Order: sequence, then structure tokens, then C-alpha cells
Amino acid sequence: MKGTKLSLKRSSLPPIVPHFTGRKRECDEITCQVTSESTRLVSIWGSPGFGKTSVAIAVGHQLQSSGLPVHFLSLRGLKSKADLTSKFLGLLRQGLSLPNDQTAQQLSLDDELCQTFSKISDSLVCILDNADDLLETGDPNVKDEVIDLLEEIMRSNEKVKFLLTSRESLQFIDVRFPGHQGSRIGHLDDIFSQELVYKLLPMASASDCKKMAQVCGHVPLAIKLLCSSVSEDDPVELSEYLENYLKASTDIIQMLDNPDYPSNLRLQVLFGTSFQRLSEEEKRALVSLAILPDNFHLDIAAAVLGLANTARANKILQRLRRKSLISSGTTHGLFSIHKLIQSFSREKGEQEMPETVFCAKSRFRAYYVTLFKTLNEKFPSVDILCPLLLNSTKRSEYH
Repeated sequence: MKGTKLSLKRSSLPPIVPHFTGRKRECDEITCQVTSESTRLVSIWGSPGFGKTSVAIAVGHQLQSSGLPVHFLSLRGLKSKADLTSKFLGLLRQGLSLPNDQTAQQLSLDDELCQTFSKISDSLVCILDNADDLLETGDPNVKDEVIDLLEEIMRSNEKVKFLLTSRESLQFIDVRFPGHQGSRIGHLDDIFSQELVYKLLPMASASDCKKMAQVCGHVPLAIKLLCSSVSEDDPVELSEYLENYLKASTDIIQMLDNPDYPSNLRLQVLFGTSFQRLSEEEKRALVSLAILPDNFHLDIAAAVLGLANTARANKILQRLRRKSLISSGTTHGLFSIHKLIQSFSREKGEQEMPETVFCAKSRFRAYYVTLFKTLNEKFPSVDILCPLLLNSTKRSEYH
């Protein structure tokens, strides 16, 4: 019936992820963003396995406890705007008692969706999880169509808000959605990553918890995967087990991989998907940067990438940052790469792009040789230091 107002069920949220810990600051910040009157779209972005979905679900429960209906929709595996429209309509039909409206049967799915949203009387928040699966299909038309659809839904109902999770920054939608807020999810703080280990392995000592958290780079999924490999019935001491485990493989991602697990619980698959979405230039850049220490400056990055122009290098680094594969420091020109991404990229380079790795290492050495020569010319007394510095440089390639 025209003018009829409808109410959705209070929520359709998954339960909070087991052992969820250490994200109170992020959850509070995102909750404030979602409830702000000036914001209608919020994005949570970050590297695979760092806990974006867990945070989004926790935020959803916070919003629900304050009286806001929250509805969760996974976009994993969707390939087109039509897929999204159909899934949205399925969610709404389950949560609404729709009257038998003959005119609705004559509408397109998009028009039916927007008309249904226009009839909802309550404020509501829709969580769209894994939005990058749909937005980054490689077809620019899909991205434009999905953004157009979200915009049309928000025009049809001023009370609806969206919370999206994505591996990649959604900064590009700022132009279309004024007030868009984005929050990047990083690794857990030391104390909380150790707390997560202890929750999963109560028999672990404080030193064991610290070591396991460090090995996993303080990444929640990595910690859970490593802890799941430990048997409580195994008589071997946990520290000894961990030491033997690490000796078995220098590639952390490969060490944690279990082919029996579903793809969303395999870091090898998750990082692999992110890598495949890169352009060829970005793939070469990431593999090249992986030979550097985990913290590096723009100047040396440009040298390793074979670029004389640091402005060009910075553009590439910023693209990798927006795709959650590196981070920028608080000081201009400083960047970092997380140890798990570094481990994955090094292995990828050695296996599939050996020439890129060889060139990057050669440029790395040449950069420091040139630097040392310059120092020798300015300060002849440092000649004796050059062999030591060169040896240090050579060793740092493998750290």
C-alpha cells in the first residue's frame, strides 16, 4: 500500500567473534562515527586477518544495545550490482512483513529495493562486510554501479546508514559521500595480543604468550591459527614446541597455512587474493620492498624500485598503503611493512619473480655503496668503517 511504513526486525547480526579482545578504542571510535549526524557512511579497512569483520560485528552489537537496528550482509563472492540487489532484497523480505503490492511486481529489482527502503520507518545501520570483493572485481562499471545504488538507497531513506569493511581504503568515495569516515584496523597492541594467546592457551606462560604474539606479528587470525596447532595433550613444553615449529619454515605465512581450513581462515589465500588484485607495477614494487627492513625511508625505496624520482616512488607507495600492504609513519617519508606481508611477499618473489628480487637486491647494495663512497669523500677517516657497513647492509637484506 502506498504510504505504508514498515519496521524491520531489530537486528540480523552474527554473534560476537569468540575471544574478541583489545579493540575497545577502535570500536568506540567507529561507533561515534556511525552515530554522528553528519555521517552516513563509515568504512573499516585494513590487511587480511587483522580483524575488520570482528570489529564491525562488535560495533554492530554496541549500536544494537543502544536501540539501533543493525543488519549484517556479507558481500563475499558477489560479482555484480545485481548480486548485491538480490541479496539486499532477500534480507529485507526476511525482516519485513511486506503487503501484497501488485505494483512492486512491475518494478525493476533496483526500484523495488529503493521503494522498500523508502517505506522503512526506523533508523537502521547496514553492515556490508567484504565490500572489496564486489568493488574490486576489476570491472570499473561494477564499482560505479554499486556506489550509485548505495547513493540511491540513502536518497530514498534518510535514516539508513552504511558500515563497510574492506581490505582497501575507500577514500575514493569521499567525493560522492560527504562526511564519509574511514578507520584503518592495525595489529593488536602487545598486551592484548598476549592476552589473546592466553585465552586460547591457558597453560601458556607469560614468556610463551609474548613469543607467540611476536611470531604472529600481533595479528589476531595468525595468533588463532598458531594456537590451534598446539595440542594441550602434547607433553612437549610449549616453548620447545614453538622453537621446533619455527625451525621447520622461515616463511611464517606458509608455516601457519592449513589447506583443510576454509579460505577465509587461510592467510596464504587471503594475502594471495590481495596480491592478485595489484597491477604488475604494484606487484614488482611490493616484492622489491620486501627485501628491505620492516621500516624504511622513501629515498631507499625509490632506489630499490629503480626510480630516480622520489615523487613517482611515493605515488606507488601510497597506492600500496591504500591497499593495506604498507603503512606510512608519522614522520614524512617513513614507511613500514608488516612482517606477515613481508614474509608473504618475499616468498612470492623468490618463487615467482626471482629477477625482480635480484634487481631489487642489486639496487639496494648499489645505493649503499654510492652512499659510502660519498661519505668517504667527505670524511676520509671513515674508510675503515666501510667494510663493516657493507657487511651490515648485506645482512639486512635477509632480516
